[in-house]
Amino acid sequence: MLSLSLLLAVTASAEAKPVVSVLYFENQSGNAELDVLRKGFADMVITDLVAWDGVTVVERARLQSVLTELELQQSKGFDARTAARVGKLVGAQYAITGTLLVAQGRLRVDATVTSVEQGTVVASASATDAQDKVFDVEQQLVDALSRAIDWKLKNRDARKKARVPDFAALVAYSKAIDLSDQGRVDEAQKAMAALVSKSPTFSMAREKKLELLEQLKEYEAKKRDLVSGSTLELGKRADDELKQGPVRRDTMLWRAVKGRFLARVLKQSLSSRDESLRVVKRGQEQRALEVMKGWVENQRRFIDEALQLAQSDPNTRYDLDRAPVWEQLRDSMLFDSDTFDFAPEVLTVALDRFVVEGRIDDGKTYVMAPPVSELVPAQLDAVLAAQADAVARAQAAYPRAADKSRAAWALGRAMMKRAETLEYLRRDDDAAAAYQQVLDTLPTSDEARRAEQQLQEIIGTRREYSRGEREKFARAVRDCDDWYVNTEAGWRLRRKGLAGLDELSAEMEKACFGFPGAANDWGRFYLGLAHAAARHDDCALAKKLYLKAFTFGGEGPRSFVPYFKNEPWCEYGLTESTFPSKVRVSRASQGTRGNPLVEAVNPGLEDVIAEELGARGVAVEWGGNSNGGVRGMSVALDTRDEKGEVTLTGKLAREDDEGHDVPVSAVLEGSIDFDAFFAPVLRALRGRSESGPRKPTSKMPVEQVVAYGKAMGLFEQRKWQEARDAFEALAKKYPGFRLAAVRARLAAAKLKRD
Repeated sequence: MLSLSLLLAVTASAEAKPVVSVLYFENQSGNAELDVLRKGFADMVITDLVAWDGVTVVERARLQSVLTELELQQSKGFDARTAARVGKLVGAQYAITGTLLVAQGRLRVDATVTSVEQGTVVASASATDAQDKVFDVEQQLVDALSRAIDWKLKNRDARKKARVPDFAALVAYSKAIDLSDQGRVDEAQKAMAALVSKSPTFSMAREKKLELLEQLKEYEAKKRDLVSGSTLELGKRADDELKQGPVRRDTMLWRAVKGRFLARVLKQSLSSRDESLRVVKRGQEQRALEVMKGWVENQRRFIDEALQLAQSDPNTRYDLDRAPVWEQLRDSMLFDSDTFDFAPEVLTVALDRFVVEGRIDDGKTYVMAPPVSELVPAQLDAVLAAQADAVARAQAAYPRAADKSRAAWALGRAMMKRAETLEYLRRDDDAAAAYQQVLDTLPTSDEARRAEQQLQEIIGTRREYSRGEREKFARAVRDCDDWYVNTEAGWRLRRKGLAGLDELSAEMEKACFGFPGAANDWGRFYLGLAHAAARHDDCALAKKLYLKAFTFGGEGPRSFVPYFKNEPWCEYGLTESTFPSKVRVSRASQGTRGNPLVEAVNPGLEDVIAEELGARGVAVEWGGNSNGGVRGMSVALDTRDEKGEVTLTGKLAREDDEGHDVPVSAVLEGSIDFDAFFAPVLRALRGRSESGPRKPTSKMPVEQVVAYGKAMGLFEQRKWQEARDAFEALAKKYPGFRLAAVRARLAAAKLKRD
């Protein structure tokens, strides 16, 4: 017990509170009906421990997720080794396990605390009382543990949340959460609601009832995404029916059913939080592609069969309520109305939109990304070839047509369809040629007026929102100023899926990394991409992007906590205390006016220090705001030395009330030894961040620092041409000096605008 107390004290003083996981208690009563108590009693302990200081408690939902993954959810008990294994996976330093014994109306509970790192028991406690005094037993147990390991109560009233009215109520509560763990949310919600109705003061049950109600709402919303038993039966029957020949009217039904079934199956490989845009999840790419190919093949056959049937039956409307499997169709929710149209032109439009845009229908229309046209270029080529053939056929039919109006309508529609597809794909030159073909062929038609408008948008003589957004992005990449990339990020996501976010990030970094004054832009940029990644279930990418937003943006670690709370499905493992250290660099004045060396170096001092810190994997807030958790580092040039030497001095300020100021210094003579200068600072900082394309300079010639400072002086005086020339000369002399190249580009942009 003493060893754990000392260990907790050391851990708490280091920074973070120790994390404790409460594992399920083992039922030793010999009554299998009481096995559910293992979860309910553990939940009581978790609820109680939240009221204690010096400890952070792992939520039961996180524990259940890990136990399910390890296939340990049915384990009767946990030995020290298994407890340590589970504790490590949930991010805990300590795991509480225990046993429950109910006999002759009495309840006995024994508990142990296991060190996750050592795999050994370091504390234990026991409590006994009448079984209906289960709340008192739990409180005695936690009190005993707290005395053993020196936890301190921070909120006595909060402990009341764990109050259970009686033993029967705890059993009912335990059964309800067990039903929830089995995925039987509807039953769990009803059971918890009944318990709350019977015991309205049972706080834990009341809170869990609200949670289950939200889960039930979410389940109902997602029900149409699931491949239910009736849906699976329909899919199998569709395959059987489609083996029959010849083509008949019911063939249209089963071909439509198979397409909707495949669209539902495809959803199983896609993200689901955004119902309108669903992205292929990481690791599901091959499975999704096979389903997409199957859908395209089914749709092409659907079109061929519809063309065959049209020769004998012009009616292309199918009434589903007359189908022999109408009840199954209704239960499966594969259709959102009682009819569907299998006209060949309607089916062709659906095929084109799926291949090009990823638009598909399983009873509810959604867009999936990336579309098959991006994954299999041959599929796009086939669609474009078919559209070109349709235009050629319509052109050939137009001169011979008796009804010129109808033929002109068909020709205009075919040409516009192809032109719009090309424009959607951002093939502007090809789209412009296709629109011009409409103007040349049907100059007085309604399609010609639309074609003229689209042409004007392409060449820039007519403003249109989406094209204006593209131009904003092009300017952002070119000038690294006035960033606006939200629309572009949405486009990349629709075209490339999650890989589009990687692509956009790399493109912006290549164009604009390291531009001064862009911290807020970088922060917003990475946050937007992180939200998109999390919304589409790529939590690893979201975490990476959040760290980039922290590293290259202008926010401190506290700013990110609300974002993580809004994305509870992603377990980032990032808290204010686990982010890498971030440093705000600022230049101080040491009364060195009149010294030519100092006055030459001073204008570029912050730039150089921030660049070299960042190159060493330190997140730098360059100027910026005073955000919580950000440490300050002031730097200055000092000539107060008796020898008259100019010294670069610095001081890393302590963070909040922890740590100490860290002084550093280096003499400006010959070269600056940055490795030695930053060594004490790096030892005082926590963790490392990305450095981007920056590379550290071990020793930098003083003449290089002087030349950069003089160029920065020109820049600050808005002498853009002189500054650009000075930076370019410096970049040429020192090819690895990234700062000079960045400033030269920025000065050139300023010169062009002014």
